[in-house]
Amino acid sequence: MKRLGALSAAMCVAVALGSALVASPAVAAYPKCTTNEFVYGTGLNSIKQIPTSGTTVAATSCDLRYGDNNNNAVRYGLQQSLNNCFGPNGSKAHVFSPALTMDGDFGTKTQEALLAVQDYLDISIDGSYGPQTRDAMWWGSGPGGPCAKIAQPIQLA
Repeated sequence: MKRLGALSAAMCVAVALGSALVASPAVAAYPKCTTNEFVYGTGLNSIKQIPTSGTTVAATSCDLRYGDNNNNAVRYGLQQSLNNCFGPNGSKAHVFSPALTMDGDFGTKTQEALLAVQDYLDISIDGSYGPQTRDAMWWGSGPGGPCAKIAQPIQLA
């Protein structure tokens, strides 16, 4: 959580100076996630819904970031799993609170939750969703469903 505190302070300074936070070049190289696909997770009969930019395995490498609004990839792919696996009643860990509103808007609360989860998972903390976050996260299969990582290599269900 120390890394997250330092990042939060840096974000406040950047905003105060009027500069915009820009996603890292590695994230910016992927298309925007616009839909969801079901993929196999780890564990018996585990199928997880993750954000994608299309209907192929290659389309699972996409990004979501602050400002992506009215987007089903945010609502059903990202926000649902953040809540179910890492939220106040998360089955994997309790990393953030309160629970996110599943509205499909990648706003401040979704970004803060994702930053906390990235810090918890000990991966790059940039507040954007991309392949590194996809592979490190645990994914839910609906409200109250079990959380699991996605199987590697990724296979569409």
